[in-house]
Amino acid sequence: MRHNEHEVDHVPALAQRLGADHHRLVPVVLNQEDAKQRAQYLPAEGRFSRYDYDGGFTDKIFASQPVCPWPWRSAVVNWDGSVSSCCIFEGAKTEMGNAFEAGGFKKVWTNGSYTAARAALTGQAPSGSPADSTNGASHKGHELCARCMGMPQAMTDSQRGLY
Repeated sequence: MRHNEHEVDHVPALAQRLGADHHRLVPVVLNQEDAKQRAQYLPAEGRFSRYDYDGGFTDKIFASQPVCPWPWRSAVVNWDGSVSSCCIFEGAKTEMGNAFEAGGFKKVWTNGSYTAARAALTGQAPSGSPADSTNGASHKGHELCARCMGMPQAMTDSQRGLY
């Protein structure tokens, strides 16, 4: 972010000093349509940003990949055990299940919601695929993947880039 981009060159030494096996710098994600957020958080140097400053603030990462890889390689696991397949959108509407309630992360990772999300992103299922029900709770997080299709953007004008 703008307030710490001057520290980027020091990260490898810090990671080594802390005993990290690997480190990765991740650019800030924000609502690129919000001028106040852009001014406050986007790095001054475009090379540190995920947004193309010369191209209408499009997301360089999502514009360069054919399918969002998150539902196959990563997950967000929150303090309460809720699991989301998305690193951008958050909240109850994005939850794929709860690792505590389902009996472990692997059960959420392989449930119907995750399967439907992966299918939606590869064009193998319609967006209305039935959600999985685990322990009586219906999880519809896959609907985000079906609507987003790997290109995070506002679902309605009022959401301004957020789900």
